[in-house]
Amino acid sequence: MRADRVVRSTCPYCGVGCQILLNVKDGRIFRVDAPFDAAPNYGRLCVKGRFGTDFVHHPSRLRVPLIRREPPSPGRRTPAHSPADWREATWDEALDFAARGLARIRQQYGADAITANACAKATNEENYLHMKLMRGVLGTNNVDHCARLCHAGSVTGLQLAIGSSAMSNSIAEMTGLECFIVTGSNTTETHPVIATFLKQAVRQNGATLIVIDPRQTEMTHFATLWLRQKPGTDTALFNAMAHVIVKEGLYNRDFIARRTEGFSDYIESLEGKTPEWAEAITGVPAADIRAAARMYARAGRAAIYWGMGISQSTHGTDNTLTLTNLALMTGHIGRPGTGLNPLRGQNNVQGCSDAGGLPNVLTAYQPVTDPAVRARFEAAWFGADSGRKLPAGPGLTVTEMVSGILTGAVKGWWVMGENPMMSEPNLRHAQHAIEQLEFFVAQDIFFNETNVYADVILPAASFAEKEGTFTNSDRRVQRVRAAVPPPGQARPDWKIICDLATRLEAELGLPTLGWAYSSPADIWEEMRRLTPPFGGIDYPRLEREGGVHWPCPTPDHPGTPY
Repeated sequence: MRADRVVRSTCPYCGVGCQILLNVKDGRIFRVDAPFDAAPNYGRLCVKGRFGTDFVHHPSRLRVPLIRREPPSPGRRTPAHSPADWREATWDEALDFAARGLARIRQQYGADAITANACAKATNEENYLHMKLMRGVLGTNNVDHCARLCHAGSVTGLQLAIGSSAMSNSIAEMTGLECFIVTGSNTTETHPVIATFLKQAVRQNGATLIVIDPRQTEMTHFATLWLRQKPGTDTALFNAMAHVIVKEGLYNRDFIARRTEGFSDYIESLEGKTPEWAEAITGVPAADIRAAARMYARAGRAAIYWGMGISQSTHGTDNTLTLTNLALMTGHIGRPGTGLNPLRGQNNVQGCSDAGGLPNVLTAYQPVTDPAVRARFEAAWFGADSGRKLPAGPGLTVTEMVSGILTGAVKGWWVMGENPMMSEPNLRHAQHAIEQLEFFVAQDIFFNETNVYADVILPAASFAEKEGTFTNSDRRVQRVRAAVPPPGQARPDWKIICDLATRLEAELGLPTLGWAYSSPADIWEEMRRLTPPFGGIDYPRLEREGGVHWPCPTPDHPGTPY
């Protein structure tokens, strides 16, 4: 079958950010290919990326706005599974209804009585507008998303240690690796395309692979050394490796002197953390711990890759910090083929975080507690002499939102493209909380376990039906392009947010922050003006180059792959 047209876009599944070609015939996607000349995947796709886009045309897609026929009373909110529980509404009716409900909560209980989930599946531009509405119109920092439930330990640890919570190096470097560690990641299953590059580094480049994982995975078959620690003992193992590096003088003295601080205190903290000490805790033979430390430290270039096996833990931050210490003490960071690389989950979990979809930061992790940062956003959004202020204290995390409902602090919730009734660690606790809500707005492409509790559901467009950008796991900003029209009356999330914002401003009697964007390119331009690391990235450049790694502060900057 010959396509009517072929549209290049970015895969909607994991954080690799594969470039895909959507082949369209008679308004439907019938085949997905990949361009062989485009980073990061260079023609490679996993089974999901190649065969998993049929959801775009699924008959169960939400097509019209829906309002509950019988408004639930607080404490007695039940799921509305039957079509008879809902009535179709016009967009004007649904948006007015949503705006009135959220405005009432704010007026009656205050701004912090409303919380919102941003979306790791939505574009950078949509997540920027989402947090702009919450902070600029409703006046609360209660914005968070699913990153809190996966790589939060990695984000915190990397921010504390090096000031950046993203992958430090690019996917393109993987085939040329000399030595690398994979820990807490069943990479072949969770990031199949990345796994092909890592296996290629071993088979074709002779790279040394150290797998640190309690489980046997496919990557262990490619490993030079497999350390099979007891679950929950990762920190002890990593510290013992550091102890070996110190005792044998394998650390990079020049790098430590120029780029780090506190090394003498760190050495002191490693006293007694010998491989024999770690063997008793982890079950890994001391000889293997020494071998792994020597392989990593003696390599000219070495990288670390990890997944949620070590971050979804009560000591996830400690795991990240100890891995970071290994990289810093050996100087294996800041060069090609080195670095600290958390493998992110959702396709735009990196971009959602970058765009300010977190309760404590604005775009590119500019802290809400910094008066100078707030002043810059206040001037851009409100005007220099408006006197309006952004909230200064961090908002609620996703887990705190659920608890906040139960304490009575939270009365209204806006969930965009997420499903807390599947992702919360205690679903009974989450269900009990949702039942207490006074008002609930949902925005999605399908019914799910969460939005059946909503008062109003706003139907959204999928990745294949809108324009924008995603940012993959290695900080590469890439274009998303519309290939087919949305089903029924569904709209792109950015248009829904803009229409909801203007109605909220009218309900609350606020001057407008300016929501008349003509396209996602306009939204990106506003976002990059407020975000120094994005300053050199614009849509024409993305079209020319295919993608740019941030930080990229100026138009003549090449981007920062490592």
